[in-house]
Amino acid sequence: MNSYPSFGQWYARLCEEAEHKPSFTVEAVPFRSHTAGYAQLSWQAADGDRLRARLIRPAAEHQVPLVLMFHDASVPVRGWHHMTRFVAAGFAVLALENRSELTDITAGWEKGPEDLLPASFLRDAISAAAVAASFPWAGKMIAWGEGLGGGMAIAAASVCPERIVRCAAANPVPAGMDTILDKGTISPFYEGITQYFRWKDPERRNAGALHSALTLIDTVHFAGYLKGSVLLGTGGMDSVSPPETQDQLWNAISCDKLRKVYAKHAHERINDFEDELLCFMRPMAAEV
Repeated sequence: MNSYPSFGQWYARLCEEAEHKPSFTVEAVPFRSHTAGYAQLSWQAADGDRLRARLIRPAAEHQVPLVLMFHDASVPVRGWHHMTRFVAAGFAVLALENRSELTDITAGWEKGPEDLLPASFLRDAISAAAVAASFPWAGKMIAWGEGLGGGMAIAAASVCPERIVRCAAANPVPAGMDTILDKGTISPFYEGITQYFRWKDPERRNAGALHSALTLIDTVHFAGYLKGSVLLGTGGMDSVSPPETQDQLWNAISCDKLRKVYAKHAHERINDFEDELLCFMRPMAAEV
């Protein structure tokens, strides 16, 4: 079993990765618009896998702000039609396609941070930010996501604060790992932890080492590095992203921040929060 770095060491490593701008290929898609251009991008991830993302760019010659969009663990990337709505607000969109569904948060943890599966999702988000930063026409960015996508947005924004000036996240995970490990599984997203101790380590001999591993993917720690402005959405009935873990995340954010709590919403799309997102984005469009 490999040893894990401290979070500070891990964060510094991710900042170094963010400075590398991957070369990407562009594939045309079979539709077009008078107001926007569409393309499928692909590039090599830090671990050698191939990543894909959808790009929508307003048909304008001047520089435009960009939305980095990340989706949740159990749903696919949003459709082209859905994302085109950002063009009306004057934004381009780069929407990363998760390479797989994240079904076990502990997958690969024994081998070290390079093989910890959840860490690869956060690194992919940072890689997407680096790709977007290489677009000569792209201005400042906002990172936006729900669930796992919210965690990816927070990780990318914390590592790239000069490029990503705003971050919006709804019910982000992973978060509050101390709470999760102390209480046991209180969320289906963290079920892999319970299964690990049931099947592989019933006496919890590796509890400390597993905690060190999961610390590296805890968005509570990334939140302390956020700058700019943050919009956080919390579903009061969310069993996937328990509100107590979202409280920890909120308390860790020291920059300008706004929180919307929806007492009767669970882990779901919240239309009112998406309306708040448009208001939150508006100052960026005004700066162009």
